[in-house]
Amino acid sequence: MKFIKLLVFLCAFNQLWAQEQYATKNIRTVRELESVLTYTVAFDRNGYTWLATDNGIYKFNGTYYKHFSMKDGLPTNDIFYIKIDSEDRIWLTGYFKGLYYIKKDRIFKVENANIQSAYYEFTKQDTLFFSEHLKNGRYFLTNQHFEIKRYPDKENLVLVNYHHALQAYVFKNAATNEFYLLNDQKKVLKKFASNERYYSLLSNPFSINFVNIHQNQQENYTATKRFPFEIQNFTFQKSQPIFAGIAGFNSKRVQLLSAKNDDVYKIYSNADRKCIVFEKGIYNEVLSQKISSLPYNFETIESISIDKYENFWIIFKGNTVQFIPKSFFKIKQYSYNQLLGDHNYHIKSAFLYEHSLIALTSTNEVFQIDFTNKSTKLHTFNDKTSAIYRSGNQLIAVQTNKIAYYKIQENSLEFLGIQDRLIPHKRTGGIRDSYFKNGDIYAIQKNIIQNNTSKSLYEIKADLRFNNILVTDNQSVVVSNEEQLGIYHLNNKQFVASHSIKFTNTINHINDLILVGTHSNGLLLITQNFKILQNLLPNDNIYKIIKDSVSNQLFVVTNAGLYVYNYNNKKLHLTRIIPLDSGIIKGKINDILSDSKNLYIITQQGITTIAKDFINIKISGEIEINHITVNDHKINNLESLFLKRNQNNISIQTSIKTMNNTADFVKYYSLSRNNQPDDWKIFTENELFFKELAPGTYTFKAYSQSYSDKTKNSKSFQFTIKPYFWETTFFKILVFIAVILLTILVLYIIRSKRAKDFNIRLKLINLEMKALRAQMNPHFIFNTLNNMQSSVLFDDEIKVNNYFAKFAKLLRSTLDIVNKEHITLADEMAYINSYIAIENLKTNQPINLTYTIDESIDTTTTKVPVMLLQPFVENAVIHGLSDINDDKQLKITIKKQTDAIIIAITDNGVGRNANKNTDHSTLHTSYATKIVQNRLQLYKDLFKKEFSCEIVDLVDANNQPLGTKVILNIAIIDSFNVHNIFK
Repeated sequence: MKFIKLLVFLCAFNQLWAQEQYATKNIRTVRELESVLTYTVAFDRNGYTWLATDNGIYKFNGTYYKHFSMKDGLPTNDIFYIKIDSEDRIWLTGYFKGLYYIKKDRIFKVENANIQSAYYEFTKQDTLFFSEHLKNGRYFLTNQHFEIKRYPDKENLVLVNYHHALQAYVFKNAATNEFYLLNDQKKVLKKFASNERYYSLLSNPFSINFVNIHQNQQENYTATKRFPFEIQNFTFQKSQPIFAGIAGFNSKRVQLLSAKNDDVYKIYSNADRKCIVFEKGIYNEVLSQKISSLPYNFETIESISIDKYENFWIIFKGNTVQFIPKSFFKIKQYSYNQLLGDHNYHIKSAFLYEHSLIALTSTNEVFQIDFTNKSTKLHTFNDKTSAIYRSGNQLIAVQTNKIAYYKIQENSLEFLGIQDRLIPHKRTGGIRDSYFKNGDIYAIQKNIIQNNTSKSLYEIKADLRFNNILVTDNQSVVVSNEEQLGIYHLNNKQFVASHSIKFTNTINHINDLILVGTHSNGLLLITQNFKILQNLLPNDNIYKIIKDSVSNQLFVVTNAGLYVYNYNNKKLHLTRIIPLDSGIIKGKINDILSDSKNLYIITQQGITTIAKDFINIKISGEIEINHITVNDHKINNLESLFLKRNQNNISIQTSIKTMNNTADFVKYYSLSRNNQPDDWKIFTENELFFKELAPGTYTFKAYSQSYSDKTKNSKSFQFTIKPYFWETTFFKILVFIAVILLTILVLYIIRSKRAKDFNIRLKLINLEMKALRAQMNPHFIFNTLNNMQSSVLFDDEIKVNNYFAKFAKLLRSTLDIVNKEHITLADEMAYINSYIAIENLKTNQPINLTYTIDESIDTTTTKVPVMLLQPFVENAVIHGLSDINDDKQLKITIKKQTDAIIIAITDNGVGRNANKNTDHSTLHTSYATKIVQNRLQLYKDLFKKEFSCEIVDLVDANNQPLGTKVILNIAIIDSFNVHNIFK
């Protein structure tokens, strides 16, 4: 008999284990820790999880493990115990000497602390207390001086612990094994009886418990290899006060499941697999029930730790670790073998009834499923049934060619009758899909739309087969298949279709809008005119769409998971994503149901229930920049980051600090250079790559937002890529200066060469002028000498002396100016006057020379090129005035403009056309005039100012010559010395 009971128990336990094990698929094995031994788990105040392993320390933010090893400053990679103090310092313990801790991701060592394998115990005010492994030594460290000292043991009293709630120390008498409570002044507050023992693992800083021991019996215990070596399994002779008041908990054989470093939770299990959890000394029934439901043999568990988000971290005795998210208890999986007792079943249609699920199986059987108790078979249909619907307490079955009605009773269905018949399936091939609306059944059979009252509503004139049907609130029947989407309006009996919407898997509606789930085009929100308002999830295969009438939410199941949308202003807004790997049973989706507490996803393989409070929780998290990699070199410290020019291939590793699924987040980043505006972009991968970055100072920013929480928590850092020397601003300035200097040098050489060329040309011209002046006109000299001879013979002495004086003055003036480059207007006029005076002595008809000069011109300071006017005056005398006998007029007009002097030389001679002589004098004067014109052009090129000469022939109304006019435009210049230009 006992053997039979044992066999039944084992079978039942095996069934339970199989069921629960199937429901733990969303337990995530920590892949980064698969090959290491994990000893301890601890949690800091910022929400990070720290793991001590034989491969160093791991810091976990929910999605990323940051690794610390000996390369980062650890004394050894084998760290088997960690505990975190109130300052968020992670104290490390291993087989090494010294005190090491991690703070702000940096490893520190306490100076002069040579304790072997010390571990942090507790903090009192600003003093930290440590114990030495396998020894009774206690040490303390003050935050003020941070100097380690040994705690003095007096009268065999050894410090065991400190309890904040009691504000008392626990001491043990090493000689008598008696325990005491002492205050800060070492005054004994209480001495415990000799049959009371204190175990730190049975207590915490919020409560103190002593174990009662029978006088004649010692307590039995099992020591484990957990560090420190403390008792884990207890066997007592009677129930202990620590477990008093907890109904049904047998405390004679107790196993401790919480870790020694956990000062918040104490977890115990007994031989009946029941667990209890104390949170800060108070019994937590909810957590106790959750841990009790875990599908594990607790004897294989080393410790269970609970983080601030109430996720579970389980370390097994083989030092492997598993992470069980809080959602493990919110998403449950049920196989058909578990629910119906046969894995060959699957549910093809179902509805919710009271607190159970009434389901139609693939074998035409109807079950009432209670997820907490055994399912009940209500009925087996004789005819093939495609769907069942609920109307009050009635079940409506859509069968091959009829609609049957049943009354739902406690353990069966009562047949009420067949009220309507459908078109025989031989003609149509059977019902493809049906829809229940306002008490009526609408069905699609091949290309025929019908309902239970009027039979055939519409027959599409095509050899088509429709797969889906629904009825909207405005009495429109929507049908679809792989080729088109059609709408039959019940009011006007019109059918319209769109061939642009293809590959439809499922359809539903929100008010008067239609939701279309496709195989390859995503989720479409369209109007009844087939206008697409939204196209969502373009890369997903949409299996099923359900609208929750209570919350006005939309649930969409795809090949990637469950998407939750809110509907507002004719738009769908994504609020949550639950991926398939969160615990949803994979397989073809047959139906989705919803009540006030749960969502039920019915597949070919089983049923997944998801708690509504889990679906609607606010997902929070923030992005983190873990490290960067520069040319395959990993850099963790991102402060004051300066890189060489060839270190411009950078990858940035990011993660999201969250214990939720990262699918609920959208990530943005911006990389700006030299204070440029941010350019935000969406990214999906955790690692960003930037290649061949130009030199400059870069700012990288990133933030994440969940669909349910739009809070931005951005992170940023700066780095500078130094340019090559030839890319620096200094080098560019040097090059710019060098180019300028080189340009100046080239221009100087060019201008010097030009100056040299101009100087040579000018010298040649001046030499020519000097030669002309030196030669004088032979005829002029000959005539002058003849006249002088006549004067000597025939005239009086005074006239001869006057002649000689004027001639000498002219010669002297010529010699004075022949070596000059410029002279004043007054000197030029005096020279001309001397020349005219000599000419007038040679003839009986003197030349009347007159000047007209602007009052603004100072002839004594205004300079003109030397011998500029004389050649034109000589031309006027010889070629114009010499051939007339009376009234010889020569006028010189000098006017001043803004930056030039205009000199006009006018004679009333015979003009240029009347004189065609080609004798020596004519050639001489013409050549002299040509030289003057060349000089003017040279000055124009040199000074970049206006120098010009214009000769005008004066004529009367009959075109008869009246004389000649020469107009000279001379720019006002201080010096006509060509060398001054190039200085």
